[in-house]
Amino acid sequence: MSESFRDKLVLNAWLIGQFGYPATPSAHTKLPIRELTRCVEKIPEGLSEDGLHRYYHAFSAALPAKGTVSQDELKRYEENIVTLTMRLNVGRARPLRGNTFSG
Repeated sequence: MSESFRDKLVLNAWLIGQFGYPATPSAHTKLPIRELTRCVEKIPEGLSEDGLHRYYHAFSAALPAKGTVSQDELKRYEENIVTLTMRLNVGRARPLRGNTFSG
């Protein structure tokens, strides 16, 4: 099943809205995806001392408080990503690594 470009735009707007950014910004505001990208673009890959991705910490700190996804939910998602990645890496010659962001 092929998704149309319009469908992808709608999904992107919905996803951004879940994090508290306006799905349809006005002409006077910056595009939400640019704000999200800027907060993580210079973050090095890998995990921080607490075992969570450095990217997660930067992303979490940049999110508006009014999002549908709470900080606790976002942390739980991150913990699941780390746990599943570790499981997938067992026995792999080339482990999966990197940030959870692929922009």
